[in-house]
Amino acid sequence: GLTTATGSIATPYGELVSEWSMDNDTFAWTVVVPPNTSATATLPVPEGSVVTVNGEAVEEVTHELAAGRYVLTAAV
Repeated sequence: GLTTATGSIATPYGELVSEWSMDNDTFAWTVVVPPNTSATATLPVPEGSVVTVNGEAVEEVTHELAAGRYVLTAAV
């Protein structure tokens, strides 16, 4: 099956990037949100999964992201 995907789109504020991979039991997703924008990221894992955002443990699977680069991971 599909184990990686990368996409980007030019916006009036800069490039929006989404890149994910599935390796063994870990889903990793890198998101780059351009300046002066925000994004909503929902990991495709069940509620209660072990999730990190930029290395920090969190409980939610949906996140409001301000401009910046984020690495979200989840055990699957």
